[in-house]
Amino acid sequence: MASHRDSTQWQNTVLQALAQFLTLPEESDAEWRVKRPKPKAYNAAVSLISEVPAANTLSLPLPRVAPDRQGGIQFEWEKGSYGLEIGISPSGKFEILKVTPSGEEESHASFTKAREYLIWLSRA
Repeated sequence: MASHRDSTQWQNTVLQALAQFLTLPEESDAEWRVKRPKPKAYNAAVSLISEVPAANTLSLPLPRVAPDRQGGIQFEWEKGSYGLEIGISPSGKFEILKVTPSGEEESHASFTKAREYLIWLSRA
């Protein structure tokens, strides 16, 4: 029972960080400033975090999460010598950077593949 509560806490913490982005202005007053994520990016991010299996959240560190200047969202995880970056574009598309001791791999990915990368990191 405690592990379920812990996994829910992990997801709640990340979802609360995402919700804070909704208070950002829709348009920034300077090109270099971040702005509120577009609805497709926000919904994709919420779905991704919400659909990580509870058992896997127990071994995932909290990500660094940030909005970007285009209306997308960036997640970054580090776990030992492994890393994972998931960028979500304003249109809700996923871009992945997977870092392992043997190198880096970049790719575009579907929602399902992005979720699989999170499960991979939880097992690394």
